[in-house]
Amino acid sequence: MCWRMDTWNAARIVAISRWVKEDIEHRYGRKDIRVIYNPILIRENEVVEFDSLGRKYGMERKRYYYTVSQMIPHKNLMTLIKVMEKIMRQKQSGGENPAQNAAEAEGNPLPCRLLISGVNGHAAQELKRQIADRKLQDIVTLTGFVSNEERNTLYQNCHTFLFPSVFEGFGMPPVEAMLFHTPVITTQCASIPEVTQGKAVYVKDPYDVDEWIARMRDVDSAQASTSGTGEDSGHNLEAISGREADGTCDSRLRQDPGTIAERDRDDGLDFAVYAPERISRQYLELLKEPVWKKR
Repeated sequence: MCWRMDTWNAARIVAISRWVKEDIEHRYGRKDIRVIYNPILIRENEVVEFDSLGRKYGMERKRYYYTVSQMIPHKNLMTLIKVMEKIMRQKQSGGENPAQNAAEAEGNPLPCRLLISGVNGHAAQELKRQIADRKLQDIVTLTGFVSNEERNTLYQNCHTFLFPSVFEGFGMPPVEAMLFHTPVITTQCASIPEVTQGKAVYVKDPYDVDEWIARMRDVDSAQASTSGTGEDSGHNLEAISGREADGTCDSRLRQDPGTIAERDRDDGLDFAVYAPERISRQYLELLKEPVWKKR
């Protein structure tokens, strides 16, 4: 009701992504909406020493998965719990197929460790119960609140950043992780392909445990093929990103990564799109307009 009243009464409406703009247009019929992205405020030098965090959470550099999320249902963290459970079971059983066994024999097993940072939400207790019931206390750690510097260090040193959310108006965490040149696996839902500019690795079905593990193996193989060469693994990841959605998400929750106007670089995200100075100028320009006049 509040959103509908806003679309009736507001002199101007700002949407934080094109997906949000199109959603408002579709649901409420308001057409004069301006898109101004959220600014990404973190800096690469705002980090702490990894060793202390490694000891605190019992993990090694590049041998853990990481996600940042509020613990609410649409963040889809339960899927990651199931993913880590299956990885643990596969490790205990020695793998499910010859190709997987060969990868394990070459000393390239998937990390069996997941850190989740974020403040509690109303699904927190259920997540904690599921972790305990599945005996994953040593595999999955809920860090609770972490400082910006600690979060950035965890972004920087994780194997892959996982973002399973099925609904985002913007979605800062995957963009922040990519600032640290960290591979990101995420979904094709809502605004996520738009703000990640088609540069992440995307699952077709956000609830499919086996597909998540397959994409995790793809990323691991891409990283392994470039390790020790000094080459950025981003080009290898391009081959497994931008996969077409198959209808698991509502069609209005998807974007075509190839249509993003700001995507003007082939070697990674165009972070200038989210520069605070650029965003500030856009808002200042908006405030110069006679917004006090009625439509």
